[in-house]
Amino acid sequence: MSQKERREEKLRDNQKDAENLSPEEARALLEDLRLHQTKLEMQNEELKRAQQVIDESREKLSDLYDFAPVAYLTLDRNSMIQEANLTAATLLDVERQQLVGKTFFSFVAQEYRDRYFEHHRKVIEGCQKEACRLQLKSDRGRIFYGRLESVPEEDRSKKVSVRSALIDVTERIQAEEALRRHAELLNLTHDAIIACDLNHRIFFWNRGAEERYGWTSDEVQGKTTGNLLRTVYPRPRQEIEQELLLRGWWEGELTDTSKDGRKIIVASRQALRRDEDGKPIAILEINSDITEQKRIEEQFRQSQKMEAVGTLAGGIAHDFNNVLAAMIGFSELAADEIPADSQAQRHLKRVHEAGLRARELIKQILTFSRKSEGQQKQISLTSLVKETHALLRSSLPTTIQMPLAMTTSDDHVHADPTQIQQVIMNLATNAAHAMRDGGQLTIGVSSVTFPHGSLLPDPDMEPGTYVRLTVKDTGTGMTEEVRRRIFEPFFTTKEQGKGTGMGLAVVYGIVRAHGGAVTVQSEVGQGSIFTVFLARVRKPEAKKETKTISPLPTGTERILFVDDEELLVEMARKVLESLGYRVIVAKHPTDAWNLFLEDPSQFDLVITDQTMPDTTGTTLAQKMLRVRKEMPIILCTGYSETVSAEKAKEAGISEFIMKPVVKRELAETIRRVLDGRKE
Repeated sequence: MSQKERREEKLRDNQKDAENLSPEEARALLEDLRLHQTKLEMQNEELKRAQQVIDESREKLSDLYDFAPVAYLTLDRNSMIQEANLTAATLLDVERQQLVGKTFFSFVAQEYRDRYFEHHRKVIEGCQKEACRLQLKSDRGRIFYGRLESVPEEDRSKKVSVRSALIDVTERIQAEEALRRHAELLNLTHDAIIACDLNHRIFFWNRGAEERYGWTSDEVQGKTTGNLLRTVYPRPRQEIEQELLLRGWWEGELTDTSKDGRKIIVASRQALRRDEDGKPIAILEINSDITEQKRIEEQFRQSQKMEAVGTLAGGIAHDFNNVLAAMIGFSELAADEIPADSQAQRHLKRVHEAGLRARELIKQILTFSRKSEGQQKQISLTSLVKETHALLRSSLPTTIQMPLAMTTSDDHVHADPTQIQQVIMNLATNAAHAMRDGGQLTIGVSSVTFPHGSLLPDPDMEPGTYVRLTVKDTGTGMTEEVRRRIFEPFFTTKEQGKGTGMGLAVVYGIVRAHGGAVTVQSEVGQGSIFTVFLARVRKPEAKKETKTISPLPTGTERILFVDDEELLVEMARKVLESLGYRVIVAKHPTDAWNLFLEDPSQFDLVITDQTMPDTTGTTLAQKMLRVRKEMPIILCTGYSETVSAEKAKEAGISEFIMKPVVKRELAETIRRVLDGRKE
């Protein structure tokens, strides 16, 4: 006990005998009482301030509760309204004081009361959150729809009451009903038609949306479109929503994801639906699937790009071929004049070999640009694949397994076997490069028919039956960016010096030249599948006899050689003279024409370039043939879009050869033409 408490006790015990306190004790006691009183006064002030804060907070909470945009009510077990905010009173058209004590179900339409009672029972007995939609009638007779969300609440005495939030959803119901009245019409379209509230919660989902995305209407109710479809927007979503609200509509391309994970590109058209007062109440969205259209557009752009690159490559090849022709020809002439065992002879041989390698590269460029000519005939693709497979097996690493997958015998196509074999080898070599650590390379042949109206792998293909060549690997795969550029000339992912980038470009050129198409599927880490489509033919032609190589032929006939390239004129004169022929040269087609007109019978053969100033070799040949019908003519070209072997034959030209031509090829061609005329 403290000294103060002892003095207070003594004071109480001696109230009738206070005179027994000494003056010092009395003064000390009075001082203690004054201090105690001061503390009590301070505590009282603190209590007043705390009460004021509580009152202010209660007032703020009361305001928030009363003026909240949602109607809040507290109900007892019998649905008696114990408490309600002003929003609830306004919604139900009842004075707030009069609302307390009424039963909530008295505002519920008769046909909806069973639904409400079940809702209330579940909250009370199940002690869980419940929600339902009801039709209600206000105290003034106004009919509206409300969404009731309720949770149980238990006080200290374990007495359970129900706290409910009531939201007016009349406008949304009206929007749904309006859409349902048109549901059958909307379900006739294959477009996805979606209606949602202003928070993008779905309440209408037509059959087109079910077909397009994979979810049923029941599965998507109440879900937000962006989260469900994982929509990728062309610009920030907030900007699009703001534009929709300001203008009332928006349209653009979106990328959605279906239930099974497919990416779908859609042309989306969105519009606000408004009530009679112009207030936005819903969003109507119509999505048209343009995934295939975008794929075709991309293929078309790629096709145009490749066409432009091919034209450029062809133009370069034309000029380069003339240079190569001179280099190869003069190296052959020089080799004829130098002792066979000399060092210079060996050097010239290297020059000649380099020229031939360059010629092969130019052939690849021309093949890509679809201007090279080959001997096309009916062949069995399966037989060619098996033959090529044997060559590949001996050249590719043994760590790569190479099974064949042949599923058809109806596999004949009209094609150049050498070029198609090059396609197979280029694709297989490319696949092997992607499997440096080993893997599986599968080459397959099958047939596929595309009926009219079906989806074609390439927009340039026609409906019909195709023989399908597939080269599948289990390699590293490629990114989408690489896949889009894979057929471009000189594009390569290999290290510098490890590849020219022409392999797949040549594949593309050969396949397109055969009227076919080539596609590629690939994912990083999942390997690649290259597929070549070639039109199927019914019956193979009879095989031609194998040609034998004859000794270098010569002759003594008189030849008119026409070319505007001075180097080629000089080289050709010397080569032809070395073969024994008498040669007259002309550097311009007009000079050649004038020489020919002097005496059309003086020449046994005309060899002319195709691309020259003022006119073409084909035109010059046709003029000569009108004068002398049986005139033997050989047409040479390094590159031309306007002439081919078939067109040359149709024009009456005896032979069509591509520059650069080595001495043996030229000699054999000349004799074939001259000897054929004699026969």
